[in-house]
Amino acid sequence: MAHFNPFEYAVDFSFWKEICEKHGYQRYFKRGDFFVHSDDVLKQVGWIASGSFKHSLIDNAGNHKAVGFVFKELFWQIT
Repeated sequence: MAHFNPFEYAVDFSFWKEICEKHGYQRYFKRGDFFVHSDDVLKQVGWIASGSFKHSLIDNAGNHKAVGFVFKELFWQIT
């Protein structure tokens, strides 16, 4: 599991983390809550401080697919 999302180890996210923590606010998500839906314009960014976050999509056949996870419930959000 150490290299589940290998890009996370190659990118320095400290700049974005600092912006979220200094200028954002804490937002809590429960299971089934959405950050953004397909076809919506993304107007916010965030940093996951604890818990996990699942990236998912619905394919052409209507099947729900998990396409990625972020492991680290608490969310700093900037809108």
